[in-house]
Amino acid sequence: MSTFGQVYILLTGDDRAEFGSNCVALVVVKAGCKMGDIVCNAMAVGVIVSLGACPSVGVGLWLQGDIGHLARIYGLVCDVIVGVVIVNVDSSQVFCIGYVPS
Repeated sequence: MSTFGQVYILLTGDDRAEFGSNCVALVVVKAGCKMGDIVCNAMAVGVIVSLGACPSVGVGLWLQGDIGHLARIYGLVCDVIVGVVIVNVDSSQVFCIGYVPS
């Protein structure tokens, strides 16, 4: 899955009203990312992402809550997911759920 390990940080600018006044960025993560990849990319642009403490864990942990060191300040990662793209491998259908930036 490491082939699908890209991370994109989109600074929200004036779109904050859509996601709440505290939202400064959208972190777009592909399925092959690990927590360490996300943290390094986010820190490079000055964004904090509340993640778990193990950098080698994949992003699937987000769906289970992902309780990390910053959870008491920023909440659980699963609470701030704004959208996902799911691909059905049997039918090749692509489902976009929530807000998925182009």
